[in-house]
Amino acid sequence: MEPGRIAVDRVSQRFRVSSQAQRTLKDLVVARGRATTTEVWALRDMTLQAEPGAALGLVGRNGSGKTTLLRLLSGIFKPTSGRVAVGGRVGSLLELGAGFHPDLSGRENVLRLLTCGKALGCEGALLCCPAIVRDFLVNRGRAFVFSTAPSPVMAAAVRASLLLVQSRPDRREKLWRNVRLANEALAPLGLSPSGSQIIPIILRDDQRAMDAATALQAKDFDVRGIRPPTVPPGTSRLRVSITLNVTEEDIRSLFHELANVLEAAQPAL
Repeated sequence: MEPGRIAVDRVSQRFRVSSQAQRTLKDLVVARGRATTTEVWALRDMTLQAEPGAALGLVGRNGSGKTTLLRLLSGIFKPTSGRVAVGGRVGSLLELGAGFHPDLSGRENVLRLLTCGKALGCEGALLCCPAIVRDFLVNRGRAFVFSTAPSPVMAAAVRASLLLVQSRPDRREKLWRNVRLANEALAPLGLSPSGSQIIPIILRDDQRAMDAATALQAKDFDVRGIRPPTVPPGTSRLRVSITLNVTEEDIRSLFHELANVLEAAQPAL
């Protein structure tokens, strides 16, 4: 599933609530088999979808299932029926004790490290954090203080790339169309999608990976061989990067040639 996408399909969540308050482990053991329980449905047959980058608000009275839905999306609960699918990793601020109060949002404890390579076509990284954390790192972070300063030109390039990402969602959509096409081409080769525009094809043997890369480059495909120490021993691979600069025919041709290369290159014994 595409990172950031959320799909909830006909989800229901049932709880069994005891008729007697059980505040301690002793209460729970003593009441076992004696207390009656009532069936409570926090959610019934709920369906929703959210696209990557979308903001979704949940509004309802107490007991309407808002927290239950958040816990289902976070993987804390498993639905009684239906299906919940979330692309990528999820962290729940609610379950960290932040709650809904505006003064207890949890944002002050969240640091986001965003790389500027690959998709942005630049280098370096951004750390999104509160001002007090920024000031601390600028003055006390040894790895930052004693590193070569990033080029001002690269900072300008990152800013331009971020503006482009924000203003041109059509470019992202086109990239994901290319990625989906590449994923379809992987299946006949017995390979699995990676979930991103970077597709590693594990060949294990160092020489086999480098020979395969050389063969593809001879066909004008800029596919690189990656071997130790960049990757662990025994995991040498081809790294295929799908970009906006290729056509659908380019992608089909690449995987056609890749099939020929893999067939011709016998694994090392």
